Amino acid sequence: MAGRTTTSGGRSKVQRTTLTETDHFGWDEMCPTVDACEVMGVAVRDHGELWCGPWECYDASPTSLTQVFESRTFGYRLERALK
Repeated sequence: MAGRTTTSGGRSKVQRTTLTETDHFGWDEMCPTVDACEVMGVAVRDHGELWCGPWECYDASPTSLTQVFESRTFGYRLERALK
């Protein structure tokens, strides 16, 4: 359950809501698929393997980060740099 805080008469009150009743924000890398399906004969979960797989950090500074993901299943490599 997600919560939302409202104020009434100087008192805070948490309103309980379900996750689907709230806004969703963020960034997800999704490859090779968005929905759960079969790709090249392999069952792949929703959001694909990038979303849940391990990323290796190989360059970091106080203002940037570079990571790489190597797919053992499909043989691709994706690099991302955040600055």
